[in-house]
Amino acid sequence: MGILHNKKPSFREHLEPILEYAQSQKNMNKTDLCREAGIELKRWSDFEKGRKTFTAYYFLKMIGGVDLTQETYEKATKSKFTDEQRDELKYQQFMEIKKEKYRKVMKTPKLSKLVDNLIDTYES
Repeated sequence: MGILHNKKPSFREHLEPILEYAQSQKNMNKTDLCREAGIELKRWSDFEKGRKTFTAYYFLKMIGGVDLTQETYEKATKSKFTDEQRDELKYQQFMEIKKEKYRKVMKTPKLSKLVDNLIDTYES
């Protein structure tokens, strides 16, 4: 697959467990949950109806809206992740941590070229 990451698995089956947790443990409805997660309510509807993919990025925002981590979510909801979902969660968390460094690389042509060369060397 190389170092670039393109495939984004869906986390759609986790929508209901998140909402059930929010309702039972935080006394929150969908509107409250979306507001706390920083996501438009329309987005929830798009995820439910399959018009948009419920990605790891949005999953992490949603569980953050009810003060859960990936681990506490699994325990609280008895939900499981596929290996593909676990990989995507790790990737998304890694990218969030490194975001500012990558912005600097993007804005600095010499750094960008250096990173490209390292990736090319790694992949060959």
